[in-house]
Amino acid sequence: MQSGKHGTAPLARGKPDPKLLLPPLSTLAPPGKLAQADGSVPSATPGMGTATNAEQSVQQMASALWAEHGPRLKASGAVAAGQVSQFAGRVLHHGADTLHEAGATMADPAKRSGLWARYRTLIVASGAGVVILAGIGWVAGCHEASRIANQKLHDFLELAELAPYVKYGSVSASPFGNVTIYDVNIRLSDNDTQPIKVASIAIGGLSSSQTLPSALSLSASHIECSTEQAGALTAAGLSDTRLRGLGYSTITGDLALSYNLSDRKLAVKSSADFVQLGGWNVSFDLADVPSTFLNGMTSVVQGGGFNLVSLMQMAQQFASIKLQSANIQFDDKGIAQRLQAIPDSPFPQNRTLPDNATPFTRWGEQGGTLKIVTQLEEPLPIMQARFPYSSLFNPAFSSLDSFIARTHATVTVD
Repeated sequence: MQSGKHGTAPLARGKPDPKLLLPPLSTLAPPGKLAQADGSVPSATPGMGTATNAEQSVQQMASALWAEHGPRLKASGAVAAGQVSQFAGRVLHHGADTLHEAGATMADPAKRSGLWARYRTLIVASGAGVVILAGIGWVAGCHEASRIANQKLHDFLELAELAPYVKYGSVSASPFGNVTIYDVNIRLSDNDTQPIKVASIAIGGLSSSQTLPSALSLSASHIECSTEQAGALTAAGLSDTRLRGLGYSTITGDLALSYNLSDRKLAVKSSADFVQLGGWNVSFDLADVPSTFLNGMTSVVQGGGFNLVSLMQMAQQFASIKLQSANIQFDDKGIAQRLQAIPDSPFPQNRTLPDNATPFTRWGEQGGTLKIVTQLEEPLPIMQARFPYSSLFNPAFSSLDSFIARTHATVTVD
C-alpha cells in the first residue's frame, strides 16, 4: 500500500463498506415484527430471560417461514410426485411394449432373422470369446492331466516290472479321470518278436486318490495279434495250426471290461468282438460285496503278490459275496462258417443231429450264439466254506455244468 492513501478507505474512516454487507434480513424473512425497517433484529422483550426470548424468536421465524412458503412447497411436492408417477408409468408401459414386441419378433421367422442379422456380430463375438476362453482352460487342464497320467503309468509299469514288456506311444487324459493310451505293444515273453498291437486303450473313471475306484471301464480298440499269440492266450484252445488251416493269418478285434460297486452290489461286464472269428458278452451281478473289497484287491496289487494275511482277508471277503444274476453269451459264427467251408475231411459229410441233442452239442456242430441265463430265486454264495478261511479255495461252481445246475440257468443256441 502506498504512503498517504491508507486513511482514505471507508473502514478507516469508521464507515462500513456497503459492498461488504450481507443482504438485509427482510429478504430471508417476511416483513413484520421479525425485521425492522432498517433490517435490524428487534431486541429481547424486557423482563424475560435471554434463552426464552431466543426460543420465541426462532418459533416465530419458523411459523412465518412455513406460513409464507408452505403452500408453495406443498404444490411443488405434488407436482414432483406427479412427474415421478408419470415417469414410472411410462417406464412400465415401455417395458410391456418392449416385451410384447420381442415376443412378436421371436414368433415371426422373418423378423427373427432380421434380429439375428442386426445383432449377429455382437452375439458371435461374445460367444466366440466365451468359447475361446473355455477352450484354453480345457486344453491347459488336459495337458496337465496327460502329464500326470503319463508319469503314473510309467511308475506303475516300473513297479510291476512290466516296463520291458509293455511299450506305448503317447498318453492323453482329461481332468475328469479319462485316460487314453495310444500305440501299445505288448510282448508275452522275452523272446517274443511279434508283440500284440493295440491302437488305443481307453480307461474311464480313474481317481487320483484311489488305486481301484468304485467304478471303472476299460476298452481296447483294434487289437492285432498273430495266430501263435492267440493260441497262447486261449491256452491252446485255438491252436496256431488250426487257425492257419482255416485261413487266419492275424486276429483282430475289440475288447471291453467294466465294473461298478455301489450299495454292496458289484456289476461286472465284459465283451469282445474279433473279426471273422467270434466273441463274447458276459455280465455278472454280485450281492453282499464288502465295501472294503476293492481296498483289499488294491493291497494285494500294491503288495506285489499274495501272502498268508492277504489270503485270509480275501477268503473272508469272498465268503460273503453272492451271485444275484448272470448272462453269458458266446458267439463263434465266424469260425463256424470257415469250418463249414473248409471241412476236416476231403470228402464232406452231411451231419444230422438228433432231436434230443443238447444245446452244447448243437453249438459245437453248427456254431452260433450260445446263451446261458441264470434263474435264481435268491442270491447264491460263490464260495463254499468247509472250514474257516477255506472258502477262497472252494468255489461253489467247479464246472460249467455245475454252474448251470446250481443256478437253474437256461441254455439256448441262436
